[in-house]
Amino acid sequence: MREKTAILCSLFLLLGLSACARNQEGIASLSRDGIAPYELSEENKSLLQAFGLSGQNSQILVFKAPKEAVSMNFHVYCLGEDKAWERIDGGGIMRGWTDGEDGKCLEGLFTMQLKEDYAIEFHISDSGSSAAYESAPVSWPHELPAKTWTFLQEFQKIELNTEIPIAILSYTNENGLSSSRLEDYFDPEGIENPDLVQAVTLEFSDQEL
Repeated sequence: MREKTAILCSLFLLLGLSACARNQEGIASLSRDGIAPYELSEENKSLLQAFGLSGQNSQILVFKAPKEAVSMNFHVYCLGEDKAWERIDGGGIMRGWTDGEDGKCLEGLFTMQLKEDYAIEFHISDSGSSAAYESAPVSWPHELPAKTWTFLQEFQKIELNTEIPIAILSYTNENGLSSSRLEDYFDPEGIENPDLVQAVTLEFSDQEL
């Protein structure tokens, strides 16, 4: 597991360096503050697929935070029986976390990969460095073979101290599971009743962690 994480960190570091090179060439994925799906080259797609990563079980986002942002946080939630979100995990980074430089803005890549035990593996590449984190697995009494995953598909502007839903993950052992919308994060009453529903959000803050 540690060896795989180290390899993946190196892989996402290469993607981050590739993004930086594109920025220097003036064809950056993001020319304004926000987050959006990262556009992979065919070479990068093949490389990621070699590690079992695809658009079906993972997502890569490119982000460019406002200069006022001091930290970036990700939150993992489960939907309770009362239709309220319960935060079960999360983490984050601060500006200048790699080398102590306080003048750089938060800008880089954020990746999430879904695991078999309903845990989620996260990778963050910022300013040429990479870090990894895996959320705690979710204990469930039986297998949930039916699943539907909704990921962020278009550019989203960043508002400081406001959570941005980037994934809604639904699991059940019954047929006919319908997909949720990211907007359902703000109104979970509209989510139909699968056995397990998870949400992942990103938040850029002007406050330290």
